[in-house]
Amino acid sequence: MHMPLDHDTYQLIKRLHSKHGAQVFGKVAQRFLAITLHMLDWKYIRDHTSEDADLDAISPEDWKLTFEVKTSVHDDVSIGEKDINCLKQRKLDGYDGYFAVMQISSRGEWYFSPLNGWVKVGKIPFSRFRLNRDENLGNPINNKFPEVVKKYFKNALNSGLDGLANVMESLGIEMLE
Repeated sequence: MHMPLDHDTYQLIKRLHSKHGAQVFGKVAQRFLAITLHMLDWKYIRDHTSEDADLDAISPEDWKLTFEVKTSVHDDVSIGEKDINCLKQRKLDGYDGYFAVMQISSRGEWYFSPLNGWVKVGKIPFSRFRLNRDENLGNPINNKFPEVVKKYFKNALNSGLDGLANVMESLGIEMLE
């Protein structure tokens, strides 16, 4: 079972969002997520900065997943045609596509929802992702994520994406432009 973000982690995330703005914060959250997967013994983690889906990784059980990562302070998240197409494209390489979405709020947590036809282009409420989440995937990640945020917060606060890039490089997480 998983609980939403604890108060301290939420405050750190709020500070990072405030300092870096929504767009950069989204990439910071994506890098925290990549590090979290590494800490959970996922392998072949690839972080895509621009083109393609945002993250690729293979679970300890050899499940190939690709993620489109979205964060927002609002009650919904914007999904573009490109987001859906990127996940569909990775399916050709044997990766199952998932949306990884997190509302930046005191009750925030990652929702991992498979690309299975219900996600359409436009603004989608977090409540829809919550209803369609994969808890078996999300629970271990949500439980480990606060530890990663607390451990690497200063890297992200002081040096933004570059600070987390250095951490990822040291962990052997591949970063692609």
